[in-house]
Amino acid sequence: MNRDAAHALIAARTLAGMGYAVFPCGRNKRPAIPKADGGNGFKDGTTDWDVIQDMWARYPGELVGVAMGVMSGVSALDIDKKHCGAWQWWAEHRDRLLPARVHRTRSGGLHLLYRHREGLRNSESLICRGIDVRGDGGYAIWWPAAGLPVLADPGIQPWPEWLMPLLEPAPVAPAVSTARRALAMRRPDLRPTLHRSLGLIRSVAQATEGDRNKLLFWAANRTRDMVVSGEIGHHTGMQVLDALREAAAHAGLAQHEIDRTITSAMRAA
Repeated sequence: MNRDAAHALIAARTLAGMGYAVFPCGRNKRPAIPKADGGNGFKDGTTDWDVIQDMWARYPGELVGVAMGVMSGVSALDIDKKHCGAWQWWAEHRDRLLPARVHRTRSGGLHLLYRHREGLRNSESLICRGIDVRGDGGYAIWWPAAGLPVLADPGIQPWPEWLMPLLEPAPVAPAVSTARRALAMRRPDLRPTLHRSLGLIRSVAQATEGDRNKLLFWAANRTRDMVVSGEIGHHTGMQVLDALREAAAHAGLAQHEIDRTITSAMRAA
């Protein structure tokens, strides 16, 4: 066992003592136990020290994986720095996301850890491209065990309830259904794009009075970015904007405010 793996094993023992279900991962962040040898990914996570020691003896991973969700009692919001939209979303919502325990990741992004909320599952890019949830069915690398910094540690705080509407199905208006059909017809598998578009619409529809203009501006910007990048066509983008207009009206914004905010977002291109 090399030095990095030995350090990971020491960290794993400490984390297990705190109630976190751990398992070895390689430098590529993947579970170290091959499926061919009976590996079950995050399901191999355990707090049993004898099992942990045996796993590392046979598969000496240099990183510590922690099973998220009910297995460890924590879930994480994974913010990927490589995606500009994700980093902007973090900047816009930072005050609402903190306090949280915050880890720096190897790629320069962030893991925000919270107390697990019942029913919260692993998901990718539902909130915004590059913003993932590590909950039931997923795992996260515990980067402090690899020497990366803990940027904030106020203790494990409750999962932010205001994020839940962005992650759960909601009734959709006719304009949303039209946008959904247009997306579904464009390519064989546009599920991530569909989830992002519906997440934008839901966030605007459920915005509170102080956040309505800001969230509409942000959602219109994200829609514009999807059109510019070629992720969706111009016509589909217009349908998503129509759905955002309807969602903003549902949230209580006047029509002139809606038009002004969306126009501002388009001019910011």
